[in-house]
Amino acid sequence: MTAARSAGVLALGAVWGWHAPAVLRVAGPVHLLPESAGIGPSLLRHLLPIDSV
Repeated sequence: MTAARSAGVLALGAVWGWHAPAVLRVAGPVHLLPESAGIGPSLLRHLLPIDSV
């Protein structure tokens, strides 16, 4: 999470990974993903529409 924020990118937590959801929440992700299928929809919610760029 620290590296993502430092790089200016979206920090997402994958609860199926190494750390428990409680640990990830403390690290400060923008969103916790309960399963890998949520990656696409979560990213799409945070992207700017083409007209706003």
